[in-house]
Amino acid sequence: GAIAFLAVGFNGFMSFFFPVLGSQEAIFSATILGLWINVTVGTLFSVIVVIMISGLHCLGVRQGTVTQNILTTLKIGSLLGILILGVSFGKGNTAHFSPLFDWQKITNFSVFAAAFIPAIFAYSGWNAVIYIAGEVKDPEKNLPRALLWANLIVIALYLAVNVVYIYGVPVTEMKGALRVSEVATTALFGYQTSAWITAIITLSILGALNVVTMIGPRIYYAMAQDGVFFKRLSRIHPIFGTPTNAIILQAIWACCLIVTGTFGTLFTYVSIIITLFSALTVGSVIVLRWKRPELKRPYKLWGYPIVPILFIIAHLWIVWGSLVEKPWESLIGVFIVSLGIPAYLIWQNRLKVIDWGRSGRG
Repeated sequence: GAIAFLAVGFNGFMSFFFPVLGSQEAIFSATILGLWINVTVGTLFSVIVVIMISGLHCLGVRQGTVTQNILTTLKIGSLLGILILGVSFGKGNTAHFSPLFDWQKITNFSVFAAAFIPAIFAYSGWNAVIYIAGEVKDPEKNLPRALLWANLIVIALYLAVNVVYIYGVPVTEMKGALRVSEVATTALFGYQTSAWITAIITLSILGALNVVTMIGPRIYYAMAQDGVFFKRLSRIHPIFGTPTNAIILQAIWACCLIVTGTFGTLFTYVSIIITLFSALTVGSVIVLRWKRPELKRPYKLWGYPIVPILFIIAHLWIVWGSLVEKPWESLIGVFIVSLGIPAYLIWQNRLKVIDWGRSGRG
């Protein structure tokens, strides 16, 4: 879902430079298995981008990481450029910051909690480096460093660039805009400069798409190794050393979501699940320390158990707010994810049967 979402978003930004990508004229449309398929030029472009990036990651980890380093450097550079130019030369107005908050809505706790859902989506991926821990050198030292410094940098850049955006245009003028950066930077610097900045940010979206494509297959690969997903997904390519089957399956599924247009719906439904599972994951830290005190623990959690408890409470509060404000979307999200429970139980039962058969033969 995230890959499809970012690929379509990338197409939306590219249409700024190539308007034909934004055409709504259908090249092909039909109803297949109850799903309406509507293919436009932009749809084809999004699919091609997914296939090309997936192919790049099939060729090896190094190619993907080099590409990611280049795109991340461009992303950080563009954000720093917006900050420096916006503060120094931007034609903004500090009056846009007043009023900065709608106190009436903030004091409505369910509305305030539900408002964190898109913020959590914006920050989602903060933990993604863990998914490739098996391919990280000296993970006991490098993983904590990566998590700490990456999150501090992202928080600082994210908040700072939003301050500059509001300095350029009021929040009310950003509402409903796909390319918020274009709206803000055009107001700050004029169209020509905005076009350059939009081009760099378009590349940054490609960077986000690249990293999501990289980390996803590692999850499917680990599940397959544990016997709770298709066994063939645990295959490593003998030459490239990558989980090619998992990458290909992911690409096919993302392309299906793009051509059917269901990626946006799924992403809206499941965003609440991201929050809920974050709380469950952090809660598992407490459970494991209680149930398995003998396990080796190379990482020290600052402020334990206060920090994880506060994290869990905050996320459950956000889930509650979403359930109150958007009960239909939230419950559908829970239903979609719960469909994985019978699938998991089937695979687990199959695994037990296989183990029983092996022990019987022994």
